[in-house]
Amino acid sequence: MREYVKSKEFNKRMRLLLTPKFQKMGWTPKPGNRCVFKRGVREFWLQTSKYNNSLSGGKFTINLGTRRILAHLNENDREIGREVESRLVARWPRPDPDPEVEVVDENGGRKRMKLGDTIKPNPRSWDHIGSEVWLRYLTKEDLDDWATFLEPRLSRLILAPHFNGFIATCLIEAFDPFLWIERAQRLRQMFRAK
Repeated sequence: MREYVKSKEFNKRMRLLLTPKFQKMGWTPKPGNRCVFKRGVREFWLQTSKYNNSLSGGKFTINLGTRRILAHLNENDREIGREVESRLVARWPRPDPDPEVEVVDENGGRKRMKLGDTIKPNPRSWDHIGSEVWLRYLTKEDLDDWATFLEPRLSRLILAPHFNGFIATCLIEAFDPFLWIERAQRLRQMFRAK
């Protein structure tokens, strides 16, 4: 039976990979074992699916507060994400043993097939802008690939839910009250130090 990265390992690895980017953006890792970053009252956190298992691996999504922000991936991001998922799934070893499972076929009937044959990319999760996206993983190498995919998109994804993606990043930064509070506190500290 193959093993996937468990929840504790997942959080530790993703926290390690994403902390430098978040610190550059002014976010701090929240104490604890989960992959959570905090800025003012806002929290960014990675959520793993409760249906993870050693045969089919796991999947995760990203939340900012109560909103899942991967729905804000644009068309180009979704195409790249689809390619990353296809590459990851193609390199996964087949389950050993590879049990037979019952699945629903294209006509709505039931059929039996090997579990290894059912593990393939899910193109529907990448098709529509605004649809919920879950990123699949099995190994630490998969997490490395997802972190590489996410890193250049994080600042845009974090800002998108606040204004539904209609305002440019520079305007969002200009109107972010938490950013201005942080700047005012730093300015106050500068004057107090003298």
